[in-house]
Amino acid sequence: MHQSKTFCMHPFTGLATREDGAIQVCCRSHPIGNVQCQSLEDIWNNNTMKRIRQQVLNNERPKECEPCFSLEDQGVESLRQRHIEEQRLDQERRAQRENDEHAAKLIRMRAAQGGN
Repeated sequence: MHQSKTFCMHPFTGLATREDGAIQVCCRSHPIGNVQCQSLEDIWNNNTMKRIRQQVLNNERPKECEPCFSLEDQGVESLRQRHIEEQRLDQERRAQRENDEHAAKLIRMRAAQGGN
């Protein structure tokens, strides 16, 4: 499966806050707003967030996400990459667990029917 060079789940799943009220796409991004001036709902739905979401889907690098892309350009795993890999591993584990449960169910059904 092709892995995007820019996709990140963070613009779609939450926001990070700093003590000074700055709001970030994630704990590594540059600030996109401040709760002292805007509500979280307004920041979540503002044009900056919409642009960032569109950019990560269009294989573009949002300027706010420069910290991750800078690490990647240096050959260092970024938070973006780490979280994508964690998500992939979670999906694999879930699929394996479902397969194991299905196999166990089939074995029990066969045993109940007196089959081998």
